[in-house]
Amino acid sequence: MDGVLDILWDNNAERAATPRYTVIFLRFVGFKNGAQATNRIVGAEALDAHLTEIGFSPQGRKEWMEKLHDEGSVSIERVSMPEELLPIYAN
Repeated sequence: MDGVLDILWDNNAERAATPRYTVIFLRFVGFKNGAQATNRIVGAEALDAHLTEIGFSPQGRKEWMEKLHDEGSVSIERVSMPEELLPIYAN
């Protein structure tokens, strides 16, 4: 399933704290209006592991994590979400 992956660094003002992220997958097909299901992830290592599950390359993960930590959020277009991870983002 293809879509957009939005990642928000929820506590980016607290740089010394363990990072908390909200991850939202917006599918291109079958999108439903209203609130979208979110995936809450705690820790940079856990987010990196999730991006690995989705299929991001090591270099891609590094670049997106750097951008996320510089800007506080990222929107990654044209993400192919594996079928087994879709239930996490079902609304």
